[in-house]
Amino acid sequence: MAHIEETFLVPAYYEKFVCKAQRCRRTCCQGLEIRITQAEYFRLAGMACPRDLRQKLDLSLHVLSHPDEYAYACLSPDFFGRCRMMDENGLCALQCACGYEALTSVCRYFPRSPRLTPVPTCATSNACEETLELLWEEAAADTPWTCTEVPLTFDLAGSVREGDDPKAMETSRFHRCAAQLMAEESLLLPERFSLLSYLARQQTLPDAGEIPALLPAARSAFPLRVSRAVLLEILAKAGEDYPDLAFAAGAAGGILASCEAVLTEGDLARTLAGISDAFPGFLPFLSRVLANELYYSGFPRPDRLAPAQAAAVLPVLAFSLLLLLLGALPSLHSQDGLIDLTAAFFRMADLTPFWQRCHLALSEGPKDHNPDILSHPA
Repeated sequence: MAHIEETFLVPAYYEKFVCKAQRCRRTCCQGLEIRITQAEYFRLAGMACPRDLRQKLDLSLHVLSHPDEYAYACLSPDFFGRCRMMDENGLCALQCACGYEALTSVCRYFPRSPRLTPVPTCATSNACEETLELLWEEAAADTPWTCTEVPLTFDLAGSVREGDDPKAMETSRFHRCAAQLMAEESLLLPERFSLLSYLARQQTLPDAGEIPALLPAARSAFPLRVSRAVLLEILAKAGEDYPDLAFAAGAAGGILASCEAVLTEGDLARTLAGISDAFPGFLPFLSRVLANELYYSGFPRPDRLAPAQAAAVLPVLAFSLLLLLLGALPSLHSQDGLIDLTAAFFRMADLTPFWQRCHLALSEGPKDHNPDILSHPA
């Protein structure tokens, strides 16, 4: 473990974030295995603790099929998807019995995602309902998306940054500006997607005053068009990746089955309008949710996808799939229901191999979508 004390760039809501613990409707301890390091595995395997907790730990600890130092084992959930460490009050029995320091680094820090490159940044995941509730509050208060510097301390697996990346500040600025562009409500959502893809392809960041002049070229090169077949394939896998989404994914797939081969801006705009009629604050909330996903995930993530493809895959697919899932369930009568389904989607997106499956579907699927946006690079 490396002890990190740095000044991190964080979204404005970050300092308000406090884990809801047992008040959470769907805690992060449910439904997903928690991967741990080799050092954490052997510490937990040999740790002295009460007998009943020891039995739960022994049942939970599983070495991965292809372990390495940093992803060596997992704490697997029980048959019902609950972490075996969770007690009847919704609290962590491991922490209650052995203290905060007994927790793994994932349990200690999630939903935070501290990153040290290109510069220190941190955000909290949309998979967390408290994060979404904070974003809803910001949207209701018309608080703009901004970042601020905050001193933070983490104990992280891996090594401390070494040396300086000459492009670090430029990459960091693009990262922040991409999130701010996605939250820019003076532009229509399709305009934001097109600009994001266009700017990622160009690898340039214009001044705010230059954006109107770029819009025609961006809209021409990157219209919002998504393949129905690709969406159907991804939705079919959604329930496998994360069972909480199975019903919504099935309903959304049923709607898609009757659509044209390519979903256009008009199709998605009608779905957005329907959700906004039921939840008047949804559009500004969605803008902040997508901005937060870009910031949390380290967009444009060149380690996973080429920048131009990342610029499309992340916001366009997240926007399209999330709208389809929400629009397919007219029984969402409360803000809590809306937030719960949104959190479930991002649990799948952030915490399962979802984006790798999207990449595979796009690279192997039909080419009836815009090839510049949603096809695999040659």
